[in-house]
Amino acid sequence: MDSLSLYVAILEDTLLFNAANGEQTHYDVFRRAAWGLNPYRVQAPANVNDSVVATVSVSIDPPWQQGHIYAVGIVQEKNGSLLQEVEKP
Repeated sequence: MDSLSLYVAILEDTLLFNAANGEQTHYDVFRRAAWGLNPYRVQAPANVNDSVVATVSVSIDPPWQQGHIYAVGIVQEKNGSLLQEVEKP
């Protein structure tokens, strides 16, 4: 492994509004991709149990409920295989 892709999605756990289909409660609503359409490229650690740290700041838009926002990160190899997924509040 050499170069990996890190995708981070910002989500809101519950959103209440009257949708056209009659649904009023919406769960795990996608709000934004941390780096837009392109992933953040990271170099794979050289040794087992080594780690890579990536930091991103995301502005919380006024209509979002800050206490209900969380992030999901996914690390992917070039061949499309998923290596890791993590969810953080």
